[in-house]
Amino acid sequence: MSANEIQIPYDKRHEVSSLVKSHQNTHNGRIRREGCAIHMEGLKIRERILGTDNAERCYPIRYHGAVFADSEIYEVCLGLWEHAMDIYQRCNVSAAEDLEMMAS
Repeated sequence: MSANEIQIPYDKRHEVSSLVKSHQNTHNGRIRREGCAIHMEGLKIRERILGTDNAERCYPIRYHGAVFADSEIYEVCLGLWEHAMDIYQRCNVSAAEDLEMMAS
């Protein structure tokens, strides 16, 4: 999976590459203005550490998708949920329970 493909489900955000940039983002108010920025950063870091084909990452991705759905930000929500389903497929893990939960 390319870096560009990783950005799409995370609302096209780039992972902060250094502590200095993280500090600048905090002081510039980006993280304060965009409450989701820190959560998306966490999802990207998990993906980098655990790898792109690790089913353990799906729960936090689905959870944050639900947060966006509750906030009526459906485009990001669906992108995250689709990303979780792609991970399940690559890992040969059944997503039936997740699909039932999302449909209810």
